[in-house]
Amino acid sequence: MNVLSLFDGISCGRVALERAGIPVGKYYAYEIEPNAIKVSKKNYPDIIHCGDVMEADFTQYEGIDLLIGGSPCTNWSCSKNHKAKEKKEQFINEGMGWELFKQYKRAVDEAKPRYFLYENNFKISKNIIEAITDELGVEPIMIDSQLVSAQRRKRLYWTNIPNVTQPLDKGLLLKDVFIYDEALIRVDHRIPPSAVKTKNYIQYDLTGRGDKSEPYRLHYLNGKAPTLPKSRTESKCNILVDEDDWSKYKIISPVEAERLQTLPDNYTDCVPKTRRFEAIGNGWTVDVIAHILSFIPTVVTDEEIIKAYFYDCESMPCSMCPLLNYKGKCCNQYVLDLIIRLKDEIERLKANDDFEKVTTLMHHISILNGIIVKEKAEKARLERKYNRYYHLVEDFYRFLFHIGKMKEFTLFHEEKEIEREAD
Repeated sequence: MNVLSLFDGISCGRVALERAGIPVGKYYAYEIEPNAIKVSKKNYPDIIHCGDVMEADFTQYEGIDLLIGGSPCTNWSCSKNHKAKEKKEQFINEGMGWELFKQYKRAVDEAKPRYFLYENNFKISKNIIEAITDELGVEPIMIDSQLVSAQRRKRLYWTNIPNVTQPLDKGLLLKDVFIYDEALIRVDHRIPPSAVKTKNYIQYDLTGRGDKSEPYRLHYLNGKAPTLPKSRTESKCNILVDEDDWSKYKIISPVEAERLQTLPDNYTDCVPKTRRFEAIGNGWTVDVIAHILSFIPTVVTDEEIIKAYFYDCESMPCSMCPLLNYKGKCCNQYVLDLIIRLKDEIERLKANDDFEKVTTLMHHISILNGIIVKEKAEKARLERKYNRYYHLVEDFYRFLFHIGKMKEFTLFHEEKEIEREAD
């Protein structure tokens, strides 16, 4: 699968594709933040970095398999200090927030991807959410990262990937990502006198002004972390070490932050600590993205399937076969089954004068016959596999019609067992 990623950051999308088991061909990334790019290059040297979205010509990616991205929400999000809130962009067609989103929309229009996924903050203004929905033509899905991680993080996802559901709750808590480090332990006996126990954290105030902001909260090990911010992370996610001692807490570490975003440990260790927190906070929760991407119908191109049919299975391992990623089985394990089904179906289509489908079927049968000739010596061995792989036939049969670019096809089901004839 070829991927175009805008506002790529530290390439969380690439990690998600890998975790979802989706093979990546070319991955084009648009990003301008140097530290984020450094992290991306450290983990995925093969990523093609393309620069600034503002200068991009997305027509060169026309027909790409997947477009992903989440434009920066700084100018839209309500999660800002009170002075910034006064300047928060509330309306469409104005400000940098909308301009950045329009670059994503331009990519949708110019690249015409098979699938797209756009992410933004749950707390952006309602009218901006509605405007994005109108532009992309799909309703957003709200997913809270706490279902797959130890972090509360509500985000909106707009996608044309079909049938996306909510992920199952993994029940992860802060204790599951916690790393004890004596160097990060703090003790402040001023905390208990003003401390109040709430559902999600211990709230205290050292200012005497009733300050209830993030730096004055201690989060339970048996609870969830707050949404990871991109700045001042070390003061905004303090962890209560002992619920019987409210004066003792631990500052969050970069690896714990990576775990909260379901990134691999030390994924960002090539940049300074402050930049690590910034990059992690700006990133995606990988397992949420992997969950969404897992609903992508299998995409294998005509070129890939033809290559797969003509692989020499004696000299090349099945792990090299693109079709192995379709259902976990390589091409030769399907061939005889398909020829039998295709021959029966072609007769039915001829009877119905459906010549367009007949032409497509004949094309694929010629490919299938080609490999049978090439692998003639293996024919008997392949035939013996028929019963073992019979249950995969219908899935792969639908797939043949998918790559033939047919929009509709009703699979013909036979009542009786198919007669096995290879010729």
